[in-house]
Amino acid sequence: MQQKEFEELTGMQIAPEEYYEIEQIYNTADTIDKKEFCEHWKRGNYMYIFAQLVKKIRDYEKWAEDNSEWVKKQQDVCIPVLLDKANVYNDYKLKEVAISLAGVRKTARLSIMHDYKLCTDEKEYLLAMIAADEMTPSIDNTED
Repeated sequence: MQQKEFEELTGMQIAPEEYYEIEQIYNTADTIDKKEFCEHWKRGNYMYIFAQLVKKIRDYEKWAEDNSEWVKKQQDVCIPVLLDKANVYNDYKLKEVAISLAGVRKTARLSIMHDYKLCTDEKEYLLAMIAADEMTPSIDNTED
């Protein structure tokens, strides 16, 4: 829907910046057609539009829940590739993406297994784990 069409359907004149925000809402709440959307907007019935947005979010949440195993498999495939490319190109941004998807523990473990360079986050994580281990008394009181 274009701004002009929105203004014709609602009888409202709005600034382009405001229309941009309205358009984002309209495109997200794609369960209602533009005439219905504009009618609710014109009447100030924002709760109806909000309810449509909530429904859309719940649909996405259900999809994510129903497909969580598939998502995990995709991550298991993508993480090693991201780490490999991060190592080859010395690209910290790729490493950050891998950490955000898998967590620093998993990326540190995979980086060590594949002899990749560790980033600062992974080094700090490993040093914290070592420090925590040193604070735990050994059962037989022997040092490693």
